[in-house]
Amino acid sequence: MTTQDDYKRALEVLDQIFFDNHGNRQYWEQEAINQYETIRQALQSKIGADGWMPIETAPRDGTEIDIWFSSDSGGYRIANCKYIDEQWYNYTLDEEFHEMDWMPVYDQQSALYWMPLPPAPRKEGE
Repeated sequence: MTTQDDYKRALEVLDQIFFDNHGNRQYWEQEAINQYETIRQALQSKIGADGWMPIETAPRDGTEIDIWFSSDSGGYRIANCKYIDEQWYNYTLDEEFHEMDWMPVYDQQSALYWMPLPPAPRKEGE
């Protein structure tokens, strides 16, 4: 799974390669500048300043994630989602059986962004 940190590291490596090989930007060939900017923008688009990434880049291997959905009121977050059988599910209350279970997300088409789950809280003394 590619994470936001992977994209940030790729940006760092890209900058290092270009600056180490080309020195000061004022001496770069215009084609090299254009290629550098195109690659940099593509990587930057994968890193939301707020941690959210485009849903198209979300893992489809059963990894649990949080998803941001669009709505008339702006949007909402559903925690603990994963991709199963070609659709998004979240772990929620099954009202019919009154127990927690993986249930399909109601509006699959409104999924816009995703982010990895935050780490679990640390126990005192760790």
